[in-house]
Amino acid sequence: MTLKVKRLFPEDLPLLEECAELERRFLPEEAWSVESFRSESAKENGYVLAVFDEDKTKTKNIIGCLTASKILDEGELTTIVVAEQYRNKGAGRQLLQALLKMTGKISLFLEVRESSSAREFYRKNGFTEIGKRKNFYRNPEEDAILMKLSFKEEVC
Repeated sequence: MTLKVKRLFPEDLPLLEECAELERRFLPEEAWSVESFRSESAKENGYVLAVFDEDKTKTKNIIGCLTASKILDEGELTTIVVAEQYRNKGAGRQLLQALLKMTGKISLFLEVRESSSAREFYRKNGFTEIGKRKNFYRNPEEDAILMKLSFKEEVC
């Protein structure tokens, strides 16, 4: 498996549509619309990254995507999704590394469902839990865990 990360822009509409489709499949309750992906990709401080499996020959070969924004020396990771069959194979980590290479070593924040298995992924990649937002999510109602990645020591 050969993975490649690409930053997407508004003119990459077919790829932004693939990102929206991937989110609908794997994060149906929190999926972004194509317009949300397009809007984020148009912002100077917005990032939409997609990871591809270059060994696949299918037209639709995005296996994961990430959205984030940066303001000064801080960023917010707003979404990250990887197709189930590619989880625990480095695609999510590669997306995070590409983001940090583009943004520099910024403090990065995120919110994640308390019950989400993604919490372990974030911990393994240097994030620490810094707080909780009660009843933040709906369908089902659930607390959000706030996490932060800092660069006091080398991570990722």
